[in-house]
Amino acid sequence: MIKAKKDDFSQFRKRIDSTLVSHIRADYAHLEHMGYRSKEFVTLFLSHFEQYLTAGKRVRATLIPYIQYLYGNTYTQQSVALGSMMEYLQAFLLIHDDIMDDDPKRRGMASMHDFFSKTLSGVSSTTSSGDSFASVKKPTEDSMPESASQLVGNNLAICLGDICFSFCYYLLGNIENLKNVKVINTLVSKSIVEVGFAQSLDVLWGYGTTMPPFESIIDMYRGKTGSYTFALPLQLAVCISDIDNSLLSDELLRIKIIGEELGVVFQMEDDIMNLCYDESLTGKKRFSDLKEKKKTVCATLLFEEATHHNRIEEVARLFYAGDVCERVYEFITSWGIIEKIQSSIYERAQTINREISQLHISPESRSALEKLVQGLTTRLAKFEAKKANVQ
Repeated sequence: MIKAKKDDFSQFRKRIDSTLVSHIRADYAHLEHMGYRSKEFVTLFLSHFEQYLTAGKRVRATLIPYIQYLYGNTYTQQSVALGSMMEYLQAFLLIHDDIMDDDPKRRGMASMHDFFSKTLSGVSSTTSSGDSFASVKKPTEDSMPESASQLVGNNLAICLGDICFSFCYYLLGNIENLKNVKVINTLVSKSIVEVGFAQSLDVLWGYGTTMPPFESIIDMYRGKTGSYTFALPLQLAVCISDIDNSLLSDELLRIKIIGEELGVVFQMEDDIMNLCYDESLTGKKRFSDLKEKKKTVCATLLFEEATHHNRIEEVARLFYAGDVCERVYEFITSWGIIEKIQSSIYERAQTINREISQLHISPESRSALEKLVQGLTTRLAKFEAKKANVQ
């Protein structure tokens, strides 16, 4: 058992960080031991990946030891190991997602497929990892043509994503004295399936010209963001907590509702931030969702309002053009769409707090969890304050 403080979320992240790095270094040593004589090949896979894996916020991973702690005033090494497993699951999903979206950036650096492509073509052949992985050399003597390097870069990233997926279950199978292991395996597998189906919908909608209804997009958010970003880590933490087994099923259902609604709120906030704030604040180019014609809650509400105002043909033409974002944004603001989404965020935050009040945790832990949720559901206010400071 490990002692901690309820109001210090960062201390749990530090334990996750050290565990993650140790796994990566062990991978490096293991590959060398297996006989991969090309150190350039091993370094290519792992040097940038170490930076990539440790550059995120680790919210999913950190939630597991933190929530376990709220249930019993201690957390265990099992929760830290499960947190590491969550980060590899996250990496698997993000690497493949970036390939599908052809996104060159992730976490403020090159996405994995873009990094591989540029390294192979000779555009960028070095990376700084801080210590043991000092440089990345092109694995071939001559640089590849750009068309070939993009294909091979994508393929290498797919391989790395598959490795991350497999490593999730490797880590899961090697956690000693893990409680409710059958339930945990089922939860992890179901979450991956839910994310896969939700991602499939997102991909299909991206190539179509039919705008899905509001509730369909919310269901996609629950599956794609809510399921593994919040619901899964919260449920895993409950599984290894000190809660009585007779209460486990109801508690898992309640914590799942909390997690899924948190995911929906989180995604709604991201949608608004992409409309209202510059890249310097969000790390993502403003209006990129509009330029990519993404089917978001903003987009579906825009089409609903356009139908109501008899402007649907004009709005649809502007939306699918993808290059008149300011004009589309004018419609969004004039019809109060952002305010409608904010109202939905508030209602969902109320639902989350009602479910938290029913959890089998102490009043002190409940207060700490409510404080954490408040921080996650009021990000827009923080960005508005940052915007004001910049101006």
